[in-house]
Amino acid sequence: MKNLLLIFALSAVVSLAHGQESLIAGIMQVEPVNLTIGEEDQAKVDEYDAAYEEGKAEMEAKLTEQSEEYAAGVTELVENFTEVMTEGEERMIKNAKQGVNTKANSLTFALIKDKKMTIQQFHNDMSREMRALPRPIQKMKEKDLNTFVEEQRAKIHEEFEANQRVLKAFKATEHIKKTHISDMPASDTSN
Repeated sequence: MKNLLLIFALSAVVSLAHGQESLIAGIMQVEPVNLTIGEEDQAKVDEYDAAYEEGKAEMEAKLTEQSEEYAAGVTELVENFTEVMTEGEERMIKNAKQGVNTKANSLTFALIKDKKMTIQQFHNDMSREMRALPRPIQKMKEKDLNTFVEEQRAKIHEEFEANQRVLKAFKATEHIKKTHISDMPASDTSN
């Protein structure tokens, strides 16, 4: 009898403890609500989307322009270096190569800085534009904007790393090859 009573009490405690976990389970299951966008809100969304596409096009055009200016600057440096190499004086070639390295490295760092500023300006402009949107849509657009901006930042960092590898390869390249007169092939002077 004691055992039966003990088993019954133990099962009651266990069932109460188990039941307490599920008392709020039904209460906490709330169905999501679909918000409908009114005509006024839809107009704001359309306005933002147009501003986003326009801003994105402007940003991409500016990034392309910055890349072209960078390429033109590096091209000019290499052309000047090539002219110095034609003169053939070893000291001048070494100094010119060091100058090309330094200036190209500066241009590379300036490029990434300018591109980061351009991307950040786009982000700031679009964040300002989205303030007029309804809050739920604003959150969604903000997430999309942040994803796009992070992708752009990743691209410029990959480009920067690639440019740095090219500069290191240029620096490592031996641009002066010395040939002693004794190593030169004998010319045939008999006709």
